[in-house]
Amino acid sequence: RGSSSHGGSDARVHSAASAGVLEGSAAAAAATAAGAGAADDGASTYVVVNFYHLVDLPDARKLADEQRAWVLKQKLEVRGRIYFSPQGVNAQFGGVREDALAYTRQLESHPMFSGLRYSVWPAQGHMFPKLRLKYKPNLISLAGGMTALPITDA
Repeated sequence: RGSSSHGGSDARVHSAASAGVLEGSAAAAAATAAGAGAADDGASTYVVVNFYHLVDLPDARKLADEQRAWVLKQKLEVRGRIYFSPQGVNAQFGGVREDALAYTRQLESHPMFSGLRYSVWPAQGHMFPKLRLKYKPNLISLAGGMTALPITDA
């Protein structure tokens, strides 16, 4: 089964294996098992959106607060987890199609996230119990930390 993928390429975006990405794949698989179609054809009312974007975010805590405030102000019906860190953003969330895609487009319009690549999976309802949009010190947990590891091209 597949998904609909969106977004362009960006030299600062890198593939990385992480628990969060694997959890996002599990959420997409759960959406598929819950009656999702083979691909997002735009007909479903609910969707699951997955993405990660590795980029230097020196003000990640502030950005997470601003993003949370924006979602609340817009009264978006989205649930899941969206984590911002100094290394970028990792998200697995879902909700009403229009709201989930509105959030994704809004984030993609931010200069730090141009070229955001994301997948959209159809779902038959909410796949997550609540929204957790917050700052985390690391997107990927490694023994010894990540501060010395370069995540973007110089």
